[in-house]
Amino acid sequence: MLRIVCALSLFFPFAAPALALDLLWTDSTTGQILRGPAEGGGAQVLFDASDYPLSPAAIAPFGIAADDNFVYWSDSITGQILRGSLDGQGAATLLFDRNDYPGSSASARPAGMSVDASFLYWADSVTGAILRGPKSGAGAVTSLYSAANYPGSPSESFPWDVKVSGSQLYWSDSETSQILKGGADGSSAVQALFTSADERVNLGLAIDDGQVYWGDTDTAGQAGSVLSGSISGTGSPQILYELADYPTLETSAAPTGIAAQNGQLYWVDSLTKQVLTASASGSDVISVLFDISDYPGSPTYISPTFLTVIGAAYDADFDGSGVVDGSDFLKWQRGESPAPLSAADLALWKAQFGSTTQVASVQAVPEPLAITSGILAGLVAIYVSRRRIDLR
Repeated sequence: MLRIVCALSLFFPFAAPALALDLLWTDSTTGQILRGPAEGGGAQVLFDASDYPLSPAAIAPFGIAADDNFVYWSDSITGQILRGSLDGQGAATLLFDRNDYPGSSASARPAGMSVDASFLYWADSVTGAILRGPKSGAGAVTSLYSAANYPGSPSESFPWDVKVSGSQLYWSDSETSQILKGGADGSSAVQALFTSADERVNLGLAIDDGQVYWGDTDTAGQAGSVLSGSISGTGSPQILYELADYPTLETSAAPTGIAAQNGQLYWVDSLTKQVLTASASGSDVISVLFDISDYPGSPTYISPTFLTVIGAAYDADFDGSGVVDGSDFLKWQRGESPAPLSAADLALWKAQFGSTTQVASVQAVPEPLAITSGILAGLVAIYVSRRRIDLR
């Protein structure tokens, strides 16, 4: 066995054993909730239109969050907040819809989401509110913040994504070009942590290790970038990655959803139609994890919108020995892993090599929406009343 492991190490530069991660993301064009390993590879569909209650005529999954038991998502067309199992088994459960909004808003368009032990939090791009409801779906929806609570009381707000961290909420606003902070119960004053240039549109948001990360683009939906700043709002934000750093010579970019975990960034770009990753240090090469070729069913058009990170669905102990080692590689090589001979199983084995099984789950950090310089999946049209992104 030692000889096998040593031989394999010549081909795979093993790092210290790491917790295997999966990505969950929404796609507003295919109408799917998808899952795939954080190392890239094949994606699987967890839910689609056939799993929705009441069989809506059209759907557009947008914001997404997850805890140890469920994946939660918002739908921009139906105005619903839904829940499903992490393995995709069973139908989706409707938790809230527009009738549950304070005042029963008929125009509500829920966007980016987050979850903690008790509540779901989401941004609504049309009502301009940050809302909260019990994650069980049993209880009232509360509006926590709106434009009236912002510093300077702007006439309009367009919250895009929201993240809960302890007792605090953080969110991005594409109308005011701000990253904002307020209490998770809606009781504290809103603080603007960062304000971008007037022509920038703030998008996906993530929190990790004392830093806030977000994506933005310009009002034409072209020059996307990924930025970071201190969670305290001190200092100036740093641009980590720009359009020129994308690996596939893209002409436009819009990082609409971001997740951060253990010093690594993951984001979806609704213009390049990719799921990407790079180090949170800003010194890495961007890698494409998923694109249209990785989707089941060979769709002709996709629009990945928001994403989050969770613990891997299964471990790489393919032979059940309790240790991920060379024997598990041989099981993969013989086509005896869960997804036989797949790049995803090989990537999982590489990530977990040397570790014991019983991998713990990882709390997710939710993320965000879709935008385009012309159209986004036929669902999101950008029009400029200054920088406003309108959800259709």
